Amino acid sequence: MWQPVIAIDNVSALYGRGARQVQSLRDVSLTVSMAELRRALEGLRTPGLGDRSLQQALDALSREVGERTGMEVRCQVTAGADALGPAVSEALWRMAQEALTNVEKHAHARHVQVGVEMAPHAVTMRISDDGCGLPPDAASRSGHYGLRGMRERLEGLGGTLTTHSNGQRGTLMEACLPIIAASRQL
Repeated sequence: MWQPVIAIDNVSALYGRGARQVQSLRDVSLTVSMAELRRALEGLRTPGLGDRSLQQALDALSREVGERTGMEVRCQVTAGADALGPAVSEALWRMAQEALTNVEKHAHARHVQVGVEMAPHAVTMRISDDGCGLPPDAASRSGHYGLRGMRERLEGLGGTLTTHSNGQRGTLMEACLPIIAASRQL
């Protein structure tokens, strides 16, 4: 004999179990999304130079990345860089952070060179590595905002960002910012 009440109870049980699983997936998804958002916001709030000079901050960053990754990270900052204005120094600092993070995550490099050179009307930061190079679409990849963010930060101060990579061996990132009397006050 057919028992429709049992069938309805089974459907209700299955529906209840499915609803709990959907809710569990929602909870996990929300937790993961919130963690990613917190990390992104923390990155925006990461203390910049603070009381350190650009030279001190870049030396410390290079040392930390080298110790953490085993890469040889060399840093050379020419005299006069510590006289740059806060906005220019902060932009260079943030570029170095992002570039070294990219090298660490993607380049598989063994050696990295960070350099800052002063000229009468411009400051240039070069970060080069001996890694696998950038993919041809690196700047336009969906969900990857590092290169775009660096470029926008530098352009906002009248500067430029250039990347050189043959896609097989090494990358050179070069930031050039103008030095004008007003930038020393920014």
